Amino acid sequence: MKNKLIIYVLALAVFLIGTIEYIITGIIEMISMDLGVTTSEAGLLVTVFALSAAIVAPILIALTINVDRKKLLMVTLSVFIASNGLMFISPSYETTLWIRIIQGVSGGIATVVAMAVATRLVEKERRGRAIGIILMGLSSSLVLGVPIGTFFSEMFGWRVLFILIGLLTIVPLLIVYNKIPAIQEEEEEEAVTLRMQFLHFKRFKNSDCFGYYFILYRWLLYTLYLYYAFLASHLHSFDNRN
Repeated sequence: MKNKLIIYVLALAVFLIGTIEYIITGIIEMISMDLGVTTSEAGLLVTVFALSAAIVAPILIALTINVDRKKLLMVTLSVFIASNGLMFISPSYETTLWIRIIQGVSGGIATVVAMAVATRLVEKERRGRAIGIILMGLSSSLVLGVPIGTFFSEMFGWRVLFILIGLLTIVPLLIVYNKIPAIQEEEEEEAVTLRMQFLHFKRFKNSDCFGYYFILYRWLLYTLYLYYAFLASHLHSFDNRN
C-alpha cells in the first residue's frame, strides 16, 4: 500500500481527536469540581461536541467540497490545536462549552477529511483498508486514549491533558504540510455545490460522501450513548450510596 506511513499519521490525528471527545467521560468529576457545576452539566461538554460535529461539520464539509483537501485538513487541525490551548485557560463553564463546540466542528471535519485524503493516497483497491486504519485510530482512542488520558489527568490535572493533546497534534499537522500533496476533486468529477451534495446524498450517487457521513454519525451516536450510559451508571451508584 502506497503512503502507508502517512495513513498511520492520519490515524494518529483521528486518535487524538477521538481521545479529546471521549476523555470527558473519564474526567467528568474533575471538570465539574473545577468549573463549579454539577456532573450532568459537565456532561453537556460531551453533548455539544457530538451535536456540533453531527450538525455543523457535514454542512461545512459540503460547503467546502471544492476546497483543497490538504488545506482544509491543515486548517481544521490548526483550529483543533488552538482549541485545546483555549481549554487550558478557559475561565468558566460557559466558555468551555463554546470551546467544545469549536472542537466538535473542527474534529468532525478533520476526521472525515482525513478519511477522504487517505483514499486518495493509496491504490483504489486499497481504499477500504486505508479507511479501516483511520477508524482503527478512532477505536483506539476509546480503548487506549481514555484510560491513559484519565490516568494522566489524575496525575497532572485535566487541563494539562488538553495541552498535551494539542502539542501531539502538531506532529500530524507538520507531516500533512510536508508530505501530502494538494488534493482537489478529481478532474472527471464536476464541481459540487451544496444543493448537489444533498441530491447525491439522497440518491446514493456519491457513495464515498455517504460512507464518510455514515461513519461520522455512527461515531457520534455511539459517543452520546457512551456518555448517557456512564451518567446512568454514575447516578445509580450515587443512589445506592444514599
